[in-house]
Amino acid sequence: CKRASRVVPEGIVDESPAGGTKTRASEVEADLNRSEPDLAAAKRHLVRSSATVDGKWLGPCSAGLDKMCVIGGTGTSLYFGTLRSIGYLFATMAAITFPTTAFCLLGTFAPDNGQFLARTTIGNLGLYVDTQVLDPLLRIVRVNCDGASLSKLTAVFAWLDFAAVFILFVYLVRFRFYDIPKQIEDDDLQQVSVSDFAVLIEKLPARIPNQRDYERLLREHLESRMRAVQNAYGGDKKQPQVCDVTLVRDFKGRLDALQEQARLTQAIEVQKAYHNERQIAKLTNKKAKLDQKIEMQLPAEEELPVLRAFVILNRVADVESLLYDYRLANFSLFRCCQSRKRRFCGNGIRVTEAPQPTEVLWENQDVPWWSRLLRQICMLITFVVLLVISLI
Repeated sequence: CKRASRVVPEGIVDESPAGGTKTRASEVEADLNRSEPDLAAAKRHLVRSSATVDGKWLGPCSAGLDKMCVIGGTGTSLYFGTLRSIGYLFATMAAITFPTTAFCLLGTFAPDNGQFLARTTIGNLGLYVDTQVLDPLLRIVRVNCDGASLSKLTAVFAWLDFAAVFILFVYLVRFRFYDIPKQIEDDDLQQVSVSDFAVLIEKLPARIPNQRDYERLLREHLESRMRAVQNAYGGDKKQPQVCDVTLVRDFKGRLDALQEQARLTQAIEVQKAYHNERQIAKLTNKKAKLDQKIEMQLPAEEELPVLRAFVILNRVADVESLLYDYRLANFSLFRCCQSRKRRFCGNGIRVTEAPQPTEVLWENQDVPWWSRLLRQICMLITFVVLLVISLI
């Protein structure tokens, strides 16, 4: 799915406000290359990158799920589709439990405090009778001239509540284990993305004797394994190729600081465009302190330990051959018995399908396992404490 926007095909002439003519490609390139702030260029970029068709904004009520998919992708379509389904689900649950609310409105047992919502609660079910005359548990629920014992009707109301909650549970299970996986599968079949050509390499050795050549050695190892699979099973004789290797190194949890460093660099460039010397000096001093802190705490990037690697291959067939070669490496026991040819620098490695780039949180890549486990334990303890408090 691709974003819908104001479309002027490449090479088609578009009239400019000044009376001249230029193509859409040249207009976009000119807007991107501007160094000075330009409100008109910003508005053109907003129209190009927003939910517009022929320069007109789409109405929220007229855009169906298909248009939502075109505008924002599968995630946006799934989000609004889920909102619609939840609306239907809550309407169904309300219809099932409506008899309970109706009978509660007819009751007089709850004290009259002038609030309408209090009359709709289960505490208002039945007629009020002095406790000296009749036990409250034996009170009567009356509709016109007919009445029934409270104990008989509450069983019916309980089953209605159970039916409503059961429908909600079935929907949530279906949504989690069927709708989302099916949507992901359909989206993967319809679109070609980077993850189709990429694999994730884990359980790599943190350090090797030639640490600075880590990327080259890993590239050569993977290419040799793909050639071995190719020679063993035949097929296409085109030489496999590793196009790119991205090593995830251990920055000791300081990737957030590096991200802040990049943000400050961008902010300084923006302030330079506005010639705001005061803000430039302030941001520059802040960035200098951050740079000094990072340099004092970390060695050169090439010398840092390696945690995992994202590898982009040349063909989908190469991805499949590599996944097949390491299909048993998902289990710790089989990694211990991994052959020397499959090991990298003596370590048994694991190869799995790479996630989508948008699903990778780089600032969390170097968080150690014990820190993640500690956070999970803290969240579990907090959940248990809140649950116990609610039961008291």
